[in-house]
Amino acid sequence: MNSRYAWILVAVHALATASPAVAEISVTEPIRSAFYPYTTAYVREEGITSGTTISQQNWQIAEQVLPAKVLHLV
Repeated sequence: MNSRYAWILVAVHALATASPAVAEISVTEPIRSAFYPYTTAYVREEGITSGTTISQQNWQIAEQVLPAKVLHLV
């Protein structure tokens, strides 16, 4: 067997059998909460419930939670 193919097989085997815990990067809590804000709690805003549709008639209720560029599109 060619040594090049042997190295490829070793690399594939190493990647396939690597533990997910080893592959996961340790992330500090401030970084985790910045990128995944909804893992600890849901955002609750008065007037907005699950299933609420934001439209031109009620955009004011989402003014505090939507970025200005998104709000402009509504």
